[in-house]
Amino acid sequence: MRSLWQGTISFGLVALSVDLFAATDEQGPGLHLVHGRDGGSLGEEAVAVALDS
Repeated sequence: MRSLWQGTISFGLVALSVDLFAATDEQGPGLHLVHGRDGGSLGEEAVAVALDS
């Protein structure tokens, strides 16, 4: 695979070679809700809140 951009980042006496590649898959973050007491996984539930009018 060919990089889109190549460059160097330097911090004082240290220089790092950097290559930038295009993403192949769009992925979301792999975050999960965890219960504090037992470490079990929590689900999500959509709840509508009634508004007082």
